[in-house]
Amino acid sequence: MPEGFTGVILRINLTTGKIEKQHIGEGFYRKYMGGSAFGTYFLLKETSAETDALAEENIVTIATSVTTGARVSGVSRCCITALSPETGGVGDSQAGGSMGPMIKGAGYDALVITGRAKELSYLLVNGDNVEIKSGNSLKGKTVLDVHDILTKEFDNKKISILQCGPAGEKMVRFACLMSDLNDVAGRCGMGAVFGSKNLRAVVVRGENKISFADSDGIKCLAKIAVQRLPDSGFPEILSNFGTPGTVGLQAEAGNLSVHNYSESYPVDYKRLDGEVFEPDIGAGHTTCFACAVGSERKSEPSHPIKLKKSSAVRSLRRSVF
Repeated sequence: MPEGFTGVILRINLTTGKIEKQHIGEGFYRKYMGGSAFGTYFLLKETSAETDALAEENIVTIATSVTTGARVSGVSRCCITALSPETGGVGDSQAGGSMGPMIKGAGYDALVITGRAKELSYLLVNGDNVEIKSGNSLKGKTVLDVHDILTKEFDNKKISILQCGPAGEKMVRFACLMSDLNDVAGRCGMGAVFGSKNLRAVVVRGENKISFADSDGIKCLAKIAVQRLPDSGFPEILSNFGTPGTVGLQAEAGNLSVHNYSESYPVDYKRLDGEVFEPDIGAGHTTCFACAVGSERKSEPSHPIKLKKSSAVRSLRRSVF
């Protein structure tokens, strides 16, 4: 098996409760390499054109790639792939943060989830210990409250949590998935797919060292990236204002399509730029796994939000970008 992969794909059937490790040949890895390609492979192989996105026959793949876990900026994203409730076709959505490296650290290249649980459940992947656990106590709760509950349940150990919220539970077709507190898989309604499977969350803990063929070469690349970032100008925008800092650039390039793509950008796009509201709500930043940019902004609204504050809000000052 090539370095960078574990050679193991974890299969979970929520209907039967069956959990198994799948070993596929090296040719599979060399051809597909991870991410949405993994997920699309399983969809094409195990579903049909008639499969409904909200049926238990749909397949959710949470996949890493050959670079996941390498300590280089921007190479450790996690891809969630399934038939999309919005389009009926293949849908994939990505999130940064630590979920991808945590899956790889648990010993797997991907989690492939099929079926539908009889009751609201969550999946625990703790290395070789894999369990489908009752999630009834999580029903209807916000993503912040569920994050607190699950973190406390595992004694605040280092875990990563991918979850849908109440909208996903109700199968709202554009529902998102929240990865920990800072990253959102927001495309293609993957939260609704979780809801259709009675799957509230996936909790992963991985402590294995991730090996690569040329560790010294990867360290060299990481150093070069860090050295070159300051002169590029782009990371400064992201570090200071988060993703909203790029609104102006994207609008002026015609990349903020609105009104069903009839216009290239909203006329009031300058009001949406991160530079406008950063002074009022900015509260520092955090970053994805091994990333030197630090584009994830934290916020602390000037006017109190009328929601019950969880310990996650108090300790991390909720990130919204």
